[in-house]
Amino acid sequence: MSNSLVRFFTGEPEPRKAPTNEVELAQQYHQRMQMTSYQLEMDQALTRAAIQSVVNVNRLCNEVAGDDPDLKSLVRPIQDAYSRRIARKLEGS
Repeated sequence: MSNSLVRFFTGEPEPRKAPTNEVELAQQYHQRMQMTSYQLEMDQALTRAAIQSVVNVNRLCNEVAGDDPDLKSLVRPIQDAYSRRIARKLEGS
């Protein structure tokens, strides 16, 4: 894997050299903005997948429990634990 890919996925900033002219400065700015855009798109996709996953688990638990209050009381802690686990993963823990 190239060094720039490793830095991208680890969040390590690119080593910077001083730009020698306005064109280089503009190119560096464009590259940083493009990288930021990619990171935001990845964050958005991850968040969307996490939300859909929690919705699917909740739907499954509701299907299993139905209207039975005893089953609902058994399933609810599982739903809560799953939601907390997903939230921790999104926070990077």
